[in-house]
Amino acid sequence: MIVYSNVCSAICIVWVIFVPWKKGPTWYLRFADKVFFFMILVCYLILPVANIGVMIYLVVLPAINLGKLAIESYVVFFNVVCVMRIVEFITLIR
Repeated sequence: MIVYSNVCSAICIVWVIFVPWKKGPTWYLRFADKVFFFMILVCYLILPVANIGVMIYLVVLPAINLGKLAIESYVVFFNVVCVMRIVEFITLIR
């Protein structure tokens, strides 16, 4: 799930950085601002909240012992990054 989330985030960030939303053909300018806003929401709110929700679910689920998995430290780091994305959206981007 982390890989899919990172791929989706990378696509959204590349779109936001390299695809202009103020220039282009008229058919694109009609919905470019909405696409730009949606990409920002996906990258900074929807994906991080979903990842944090899955992590909380995995921590609460007693069948999975995260302490014995080798990927535990990366999952914790990734969730800290997700929390920082949410904080960044609330403080800087909004």
